Amino acid sequence: MLGLRLLQLWDLFGVIVFALSGALRGAQKGLDVWGMFFLATLTAMGGGTLRSLLIGDLPPPLFREPLYLVLITATTAAAFLLAARLRRLGWAMLVSDALGLGVFTCVGIAVSLEHGLAAWSALAMGVITACFGGIMRDVAVNEVPLILQREVYATACLGGGLVYLALERAGAGLLASTVAATACIVVARVLAVRFNLALPRLGSSAED
Repeated sequence: MLGLRLLQLWDLFGVIVFALSGALRGAQKGLDVWGMFFLATLTAMGGGTLRSLLIGDLPPPLFREPLYLVLITATTAAAFLLAARLRRLGWAMLVSDALGLGVFTCVGIAVSLEHGLAAWSALAMGVITACFGGIMRDVAVNEVPLILQREVYATACLGGGLVYLALERAGAGLLASTVAATACIVVARVLAVRFNLALPRLGSSAED
């Protein structure tokens, strides 16, 4: 029962930080408050909704629990009021997005394991939960999704997900596993941006 409660709290925290990421992206693009709310909803709920559809957890949580929309609305309002005062909007977006990636990777894995999926399948669902909302957000503002660029994005989720599964199998408990895995994902994502780390790609000659 305690584990379920912790999972719900982590899920709500993930909704808040991902909604903040989406709303700030909207502010960066000069959208009005409705546009910010739309991006916040896509970012916060897109991945979890796809996961629910894939594992048969219907209807998706967005349509079962009104608290999600309440949190997204409140987060959008806060972002609307504070965005102009944030001198480093890019870093605020980066940190909130990285936190969302970490939390939702763990939530996606935990929910999938509860539905009887194998560890490898749950890991895939964790990555989908973490990344799909960001894909929808980027597409909505006519940008190439970060996951399709050289950014360390899905790779960070995959690594953090493996940490979560290893600790969970070792009996570390939901809280310890989630905190450790989330920290790994956040650190990997922030360091990758800070030091311009990226996955290898073919050179320009291969494109000609």
